[in-house]
Amino acid sequence: MSRRVLDLPLQDAPLNRVLVWLAAGLAFVAVLAAAVAIISHAQLRELKREPLMITVALPPLADEMSGRSTNGKRDPLSDIVEWLRAQPGVLFVEPLPEAELGKLVEPWLSDSGASDALPMPRLIDVGLNAWERPDLDGMASMLQEILPGTTIGETGLVQDNRERVLDFSRAAGITVASGALLAAALAFIVITGVHLRFERDAIDLLRLMGASDGYLARQFELHALFQAFRGVLWGFGCSAVIILMAIYANRFIRYELPFSFRIDALDWFFLAIPPALLALLVALVARIAAQVGLAREN
Repeated sequence: MSRRVLDLPLQDAPLNRVLVWLAAGLAFVAVLAAAVAIISHAQLRELKREPLMITVALPPLADEMSGRSTNGKRDPLSDIVEWLRAQPGVLFVEPLPEAELGKLVEPWLSDSGASDALPMPRLIDVGLNAWERPDLDGMASMLQEILPGTTIGETGLVQDNRERVLDFSRAAGITVASGALLAAALAFIVITGVHLRFERDAIDLLRLMGASDGYLARQFELHALFQAFRGVLWGFGCSAVIILMAIYANRFIRYELPFSFRIDALDWFFLAIPPALLALLVALVARIAAQVGLAREN
C-alpha cells in the first residue's frame, strides 16, 4: 500500500519496525489500562447500588455493668440514635434490644443466663442510602466525641475502602491509557524528525519538481498512520487475548474473588477507542512535526 501511495521512500526507512512495535506496545498498554478503568467503573457502580448496613457499637456503661441506673442522666444511646437519624444519607436507625443481643452471644456461653451478668455493648443497626452515603470516617470521629469507645462495624468501613480502591483503579487506568497516547505522540514526533533528516535528498528532489510542504507533510502523515495502524491492530489483538483469558480464568477459580472480570459488548467498543485515537493522534503529530521541520529547512 505505502509503495503505491507515497512518493517519498519512507517504506524503506530504518525505523519502520520501531514505529510498528512502538504503536503495538503502547496500544497494548492503553487497552489494558482502559479495561481496568471499565471494570473498576462497573464494579463501583454495582457497589454503590448495594444497600449498606452498618452496626454502631456503644461500649458498656459503668452504671449498666453495676446494675445501677444512670442517676437521672440522659441515656447516651438516645443521644447517638437522635444524632444518627439527623445525618444525611441515613435511612433508618434501629437499636438492637438487649434480649436479642443476649440471644446472639448465647451460643458461645456455657450458661444460658450468663449473658445477664456480662458487660454487653449496646448495638445500633443503621441503614444507609445507596446514593447518598455519609462519610464513615467522619461519622466514626463524631461518635467518638459523643461517647468515647463508640465504633462502627467493619462491614461499612470495608465497603467504604473498596469504593476508594475502585475509584483509584479507575483513575489509574484512565491516567495510564492517556499516558500511553501521550508517549506515542512524543515518540512519533521524534521519529518523524529522524525521517526528515534521512529523506532530505528525496525531499529536495520533490521540491524541485514542484511539491509543496503541505504535500510532503501529507506523505509523513500517511506513512505514520499506516505504520501505527499495523501496530495498534497487533496491540489490540494481544490485549484482547489477555482480557479474554482473565475473564474465562476467573470463571474457573474455585474461590470467590472480591471483584469480577466482566466485559460487555458495548465495553469492547470503548476498548477500541484508545488504539483508534492512538493511530489518528500519531498521524496528526507526524504531519505537524513534518510541517514544522520542513518550514525550518526553508
